[in-house]
Amino acid sequence: NIVINGDYYMFQGTASGTGITLSGRDNVTIKNIWEIKAFERGIYLSSSSNISIVGNRITNNNADGIYLEASSNNSIVGNKITNNSGNGIYSWNYDSSTDHNRIAGNNIANNNGDGIDFQGFGWNRASTFDYNSIAGNNITNNSGCGIYGSGHWTSFSYSDIFRNNITNNMDGIHLSGDWSFSASYSDIVENSIANNSGYGLYLSSGAAYNFVYHNAFVNNTQQVYSSGLVNVWDDVYPSGGNYWSNYNGTDVFSGSHQNQTGSDGIGDTPYVIDGNNRDNYPLMKPYPWATHDIGITSVTTSKTIVGQGYNVSISIMTFNYGNYTENINITIYADTTIIGEINNTDIASRNSTTVTFTWNTKGVAKGNYTLTVKATQIPDETDLDDDTLIDGTVLVTIPGDVNGDRTCDMKDIYQLILHFMCKKGQPCYMPN
Repeated sequence: NIVINGDYYMFQGTASGTGITLSGRDNVTIKNIWEIKAFERGIYLSSSSNISIVGNRITNNNADGIYLEASSNNSIVGNKITNNSGNGIYSWNYDSSTDHNRIAGNNIANNNGDGIDFQGFGWNRASTFDYNSIAGNNITNNSGCGIYGSGHWTSFSYSDIFRNNITNNMDGIHLSGDWSFSASYSDIVENSIANNSGYGLYLSSGAAYNFVYHNAFVNNTQQVYSSGLVNVWDDVYPSGGNYWSNYNGTDVFSGSHQNQTGSDGIGDTPYVIDGNNRDNYPLMKPYPWATHDIGITSVTTSKTIVGQGYNVSISIMTFNYGNYTENINITIYADTTIIGEINNTDIASRNSTTVTFTWNTKGVAKGNYTLTVKATQIPDETDLDDDTLIDGTVLVTIPGDVNGDRTCDMKDIYQLILHFMCKKGQPCYMPN
């Protein structure tokens, strides 16, 4: 057992060579080196195992920060791997394996290549990158992909990509191969994948049967690419799938078939990727949901046109994403004027409630009004974006004006004739 303890000293090179090279070694710890800089590569492992690389700063090298070759069962934890001219962590195999490695809690940023790059070549599928764990890393602002796994006759499978922040790279995660199922059976779970200039997640040929759920895909130029092979995009109901910032569905219903009354934090319609791939239970906000968190999910009105002096009903659905029963107060606005308040409403954890307010328009000036509903912040709540919902307009007009042209004439009578005897629930029924 060998420990290389930098004691926060610096290893500085002269543009070539490697800061630390381990070849055919086992049970070595490299820790607390203040800087490994200005080499060709910062740390190079070849045919080595049970190596711990912990708490080092590996920066400004002319190629890769850390290079792994045919090295398995190693730990790369809590390092700052930044501003290298190549990849942050790079692994190349030729008819060999780099498996069972743990890459966790690192800051891998501003590298001129990929943040983490696994690729190689192997005849008869002899080169593998399997059973690796990539968890809790900050992988940001790299010129290439955040995480890249690819190669010729190479396997990148059975790995965990978990709770990473993968932001402002080219592709967030890019997995591909050139033979069937070479990038398969991995779990891609609870990652924040945001603002990447290419794809958030790119699953090319050979990428199949991966499990992708509880991730947040936010404002990537393209959220996801799939070659058409089948992958799994949700953890079934009620656990749910992923959050997609460009999902435009609503959350009014609940249940495994999304046909029961009441919201559940899951979109009512799937997020479709291609003919073989869809997220059946897209999340309405990023996972994990906070301990205390409520949100207004819908506002509906009994009419969109109401005669001045008459009533319109406003129904407000609220969902409790948190772990405890919450007591909420709701304020309703028509434009900027408060028209009503509903106080002391209890909502059980992971349940919705619907409250209804009757707006009497007596004395309200004729015109169009935009409805806004605000829930008062509950104790310890931090996500307030969905506590306010602007949804729906109501035209207050002359009584008898059912078509909204602000007059009462034969056109209104014609509308009444068209819908005469229509009852609520029938396609021809019009509340106005």
